[in-house]
Amino acid sequence: MYAVYHGPKGLKDIAMEGHKATVLLAEGLRLLGWTINNETVFDTIIISNGDISTHEYRRDVTRRTMEMELLVYGVSLDETVIGSDLIHLLYVFGANEEEGSIWCLHLQTREQFIRREKATSDICTAQALLANVSALYAVYHGPKRLKDIAMEVHKATILLAEGRETPYLTHPVFNSYHSETKLLWYMKELENRDLSPCHSMIPLGSCTMKLYPTSSLLPAFLPQFNTIPPYVPSVSNQEISKSY
Repeated sequence: MYAVYHGPKGLKDIAMEGHKATVLLAEGLRLLGWTINNETVFDTIIISNGDISTHEYRRDVTRRTMEMELLVYGVSLDETVIGSDLIHLLYVFGANEEEGSIWCLHLQTREQFIRREKATSDICTAQALLANVSALYAVYHGPKRLKDIAMEVHKATILLAEGRETPYLTHPVFNSYHSETKLLWYMKELENRDLSPCHSMIPLGSCTMKLYPTSSLLPAFLPQFNTIPPYVPSVSNQEISKSY
């Protein structure tokens, strides 16, 4: 449904925003003396070997209430990252006020453009839901499977780095429902395709009315059918007579 809502163009815009933020952060970290280990960058960078001292690093991380491991780690960004988030990261990694103000000017311009042109709905950007899903995803797969998934994605990224020439998400479903109202109507349409008692059994009435219409019950009132069979033992006849 995420792909249906955004469509191919929206997905590309979202991917580009996350990629731009990642490239910008990587360039800023390089200027600060940090090493970016991965040559190909999409939305994640691996950082190590910075010039900032261990004491200063621990002090800034603690002061800014950020949980990060020392020396080698990864940073992943998405389209929801704003300029203040990147400035926050650059300050932690040793940027001074002058360097931070230069980056701030560029990021504020970018952020204003996003707010004007790329505003997204709360239905797709609820961070609490994303955090819960990410945590459960890690619980389900475990460290080994997460590493395998990352390697598969990395291999696919290398192939895509050469450039894709064929179109993607060309089905009308991914190019028709790009507003919340249209998406809700589409989901309701899918729901109505299921055959439920509301659309079949319940409108017909009770089980008796469906399975035994009045016309089929008429023979039950004929004398040939509603009397005791002639070959029933007399003892049973007495019991049956009492029931009548």
